[in-house]
Amino acid sequence: MEATQAISLVAEYVRSRGLDYPTDGLEADRFESGWSVFAPVDIDESDPLAFLDMPVGRAIFLVGDSGRIEESSSSVPPQQARDAFTVRERADGARENGDPQ
Repeated sequence: MEATQAISLVAEYVRSRGLDYPTDGLEADRFESGWSVFAPVDIDESDPLAFLDMPVGRAIFLVGDSGRIEESSSSVPPQQARDAFTVRERADGARENGDPQ
């Protein structure tokens, strides 16, 4: 799966559920079993207090190579969320292939 496809899947997911989340300008970062898709936040780097304006707990969407989408939060460490998602993605794939796990 390419980044553009992951972004498209998330945009459709957001629209179909009526979520209050931007669908324009989404970005995707690759990880082991899929993509992290998110709306980037513009911060004025010249303002030393700008970090106070950063949203906490903003949704991040994890999209597996299988096409499965899982919503996470920016308050969860990214690697922790990706690792847990990868475990679930592998378990789901094993079940689909007939492995009892």
